[in-house]
Amino acid sequence: MGSVKRIVATRPDRSQSATARYVATVKATRTGSEAIDGDPIPSKQENLQGNNPPLKGGLIIPCPPERKEKEEASNLDRVLELALSLSAAEQKQLVARLALNVQQAALDGSVRDLDMWVTALSDSIVRAVAGEGGAGLGPVLIKRAVTATSSWGHVREFMEQSKLSELTVVERQAAYSRLADMVVRYARSIGARRDIPVTAKFLASMSSEIRAIFDHNFPGYLVSGLAPAIFKGLRGVPPESR
Repeated sequence: MGSVKRIVATRPDRSQSATARYVATVKATRTGSEAIDGDPIPSKQENLQGNNPPLKGGLIIPCPPERKEKEEASNLDRVLELALSLSAAEQKQLVARLALNVQQAALDGSVRDLDMWVTALSDSIVRAVAGEGGAGLGPVLIKRAVTATSSWGHVREFMEQSKLSELTVVERQAAYSRLADMVVRYARSIGARRDIPVTAKFLASMSSEIRAIFDHNFPGYLVSGLAPAIFKGLRGVPPESR
């Protein structure tokens, strides 16, 4: 006679916690080469995080693919969908506002630093022409010229690459003042040779050469990473910049 298997029906152990019963049930459903004792069983929380909520008995039903795709839809897709539902006039307004926001973000990074740079340039040009009876350039004109070109982008990039942006606010203010003096001297020198008046636009254009101007005044400091040491501990406008 063949061997007879004895099947014994047992009541579930209600003394176990819900989590323990869940793990035991999942283990009991494993067969063949699947490890049982040493195989880690995913927790209910892990299953939920994987979008595979467990059902009764430990069975796991994957979420439909279309539901996953919906849940993973990017914010950009949803925004574009809403934008396309606008009228042509509203879409134009949206594009204009986005363009303005992008431009402001490009100039941003630190609005305070931009204002410090504009003020430094304005003060420097006033000091430069004071003894000659000339008129300076107001901050409004300079700011308009600086922000209308890539000038501020070059200055901000220089500040970051030279690590001058890591200085304190007071030290950066002193750095901007000295840098502005260098730029103004360079602009006036070029203007005198080419018979070009130092306008706000011309000054902004010369500001784009700030890296070369600094390297000319302090050779080797940029390469060695010592630029911040020049302005450490300085407050306000350095005496030699006046």
